[in-house]
Amino acid sequence: MGLFSSACRTRAFVMRRSVARMARQTLPDGPEVARTALAVPQVEGIDLIGAESRLLRNFVTSLWHRAELTRWQPGFEGRRSWATVRRHLLAAAAAGHAAVVTRKRLYIPEVFRTNDRESIRDRRLASWNQARESVDREGRPLILIGELKRVVPARRYFEAIIKHIPDQAFQIDDKLYRWMSDNLSDELELWGASADVLLVVAASFSARATGRPRIESLTLLPVSLQWLPVRDLEDLLRTQQLVRERRTFVVTSKDGVQVRRTPKCGSPRPKRALRTLQETTPRLTTSA
Repeated sequence: MGLFSSACRTRAFVMRRSVARMARQTLPDGPEVARTALAVPQVEGIDLIGAESRLLRNFVTSLWHRAELTRWQPGFEGRRSWATVRRHLLAAAAAGHAAVVTRKRLYIPEVFRTNDRESIRDRRLASWNQARESVDREGRPLILIGELKRVVPARRYFEAIIKHIPDQAFQIDDKLYRWMSDNLSDELELWGASADVLLVVAASFSARATGRPRIESLTLLPVSLQWLPVRDLEDLLRTQQLVRERRTFVVTSKDGVQVRRTPKCGSPRPKRALRTLQETTPRLTTSA
């Protein structure tokens, strides 16, 4: 029992330190978030899963903000595909001082194409093998960000199926599955309540040389079809209305949706215009 407790404390410390370092590079107020993450007390068992989930939540929401995926304007319609989302997330992750470490450990699946199935698999395995060497040396897990398609029971555990990775399931043990059902029920219920909600999963996982990758902890981020974060059904409906009205707005974690009035044709531009991304990726029709 002592060895188990020691191992849990070591794992909590490593996870807390590594994710906090990544959060420091992705939030505008990163140092404050990092100090909050580092202040998480030593925990074990179910409490450890919850602590790691909160760190992952801080990381993915800050990365979403840094990638400017919380912003919307009419020109983005039909252009914000998974390929665009992936490109912006990777660019945001590579922008910090710990870019090399983050790039090695962060895995965001590329768009799946049937005619390129083997090449995609080879690139994925190559990146995992490279990351595994770093994990073995430093004791840090890999970080997955992807769209969750479903969670299904398997023979001795559960499997998470991630969009664009149809040939590789991620293992979830019974304890983590129970924790997810109890503590992420709001996100799961929102996902099940509307077909207009996508569910982004951010997870720490181990990529073993043999067998399936195993998820150690996770968090869920509901988003609209435009990949804008939503908190509940009311938030989703308001976001959809603003998109239909061709409004320009930004989603914040504290205050929800903030609308910016779109200037009329011929009116002078404001001195401090809202900076937006030039999202030029065409629609992709192929999906996993």
